[in-house]
Amino acid sequence: VLIAAKDEKAVIRATIESIFAWEYPFDLQVVVVNDGSADGEGGTADGPGGTRAILDELAAKYPDPGRKLDVIHLEENVGKTAAWDLAFRTRIRGDVCAAFDADTRLAGPDTIPNLVRHFRDPKVGAVAGYVKAGNVAHGPWRWLLFHFQQAEYNLGIALMRVAQGKNGIMIVPGACSAWRTSVMRQLGMPFDTLGEDANAGLELREAGYSVIQDIRAVALTQVPDTLKGI
Repeated sequence: VLIAAKDEKAVIRATIESIFAWEYPFDLQVVVVNDGSADGEGGTADGPGGTRAILDELAAKYPDPGRKLDVIHLEENVGKTAAWDLAFRTRIRGDVCAAFDADTRLAGPDTIPNLVRHFRDPKVGAVAGYVKAGNVAHGPWRWLLFHFQQAEYNLGIALMRVAQGKNGIMIVPGACSAWRTSVMRQLGMPFDTLGEDANAGLELREAGYSVIQDIRAVALTQVPDTLKGI
């Protein structure tokens, strides 16, 4: 599993714990690239309570080779694309790598197995998961905002990407996805892009690999809770 994180102290613990919360029929390696976080006490990289401190604490909690958290600390922010590329080339051991955003929790024990099961087919290069709004609504206005965004996810993911899946999906969501490691090492992450999930999916299709959708691989993400945030 691969996660890139920058200044995510409010959510990164819950995300990582949601991955280790379940037992899997395979070894689990979680690689988190700390992409230049500086959200510790006093706005420092290694101050108490920051992303770096939380990741070091969790790495000590999960040291077992069969269920291990590996952390890569970067002193400067390089961006999600470069962070992913570094992890694929230097740290990811598994044949298949699931990827989640730092603020995205697994919905249950089947999320990762549902993503990786498709790679039995050697033609599959990536699998797109199904992202849902994971916020708890307090008050009618936030309830309306969350449901508006969930409707957008339903249209963009459950409907449009399922339809695209007949001929190849355009965009693989970085928030919940899985990738064939050997192919990502071979192609490399494209840097001239607005989004690593868009260009990587297109690169895979151009290389002859299929990109498919699994709406049963569900993850919960934190969506904006104000109109200005949206």
